[in-house]
Amino acid sequence: MQSSQDEESPWVEDDNAPSHHVEAEWAGLSTNFTTAGYRDGISSGKEAALQEGFDAGFARTGAPRGRELGVLRGLAAALLLHLSRSSPAVEPAQMRIREIVDKLAAVRFRPDEEATALHRAGADAQCGADEVQGQGQSSPADDLRALRTQLESGLLEAGLDVPLGLD
Repeated sequence: MQSSQDEESPWVEDDNAPSHHVEAEWAGLSTNFTTAGYRDGISSGKEAALQEGFDAGFARTGAPRGRELGVLRGLAAALLLHLSRSSPAVEPAQMRIREIVDKLAAVRFRPDEEATALHRAGADAQCGADEVQGQGQSSPADDLRALRTQLESGLLEAGLDVPLGLD
């Protein structure tokens, strides 16, 4: 029990005093709003960074590769049609071009292909390994370059000088 002297002292706090409840409520609200604001800020920051990364990756990698693949697929299909309407003597050329058309249709780029290649290159440099990368498997980008070269040869064999317009 408190003495009357303690009750009059400005230094003694009463837990039931209205000001104590207001301060406690204010502290709780302040903490809740600070936490909510922090979460919103983190979410907004992640979203902005994700969008920025997507935009850069799409412009630098996705769109150019997609355009190149589309042009090559269209040219290969057009060349195959041209050869199929030509004389039967070009049947071996038709078979080669059909194979190119099928391979171009099967090309799939993985979203993480470039990042994986960069990671491997960094790991190989750290470990001092010269030929660890690849290990018998070619990347879709390498496959696309090889198919482009084959298609260019097929166009020239057919007597067609068609600029690919991809450089």
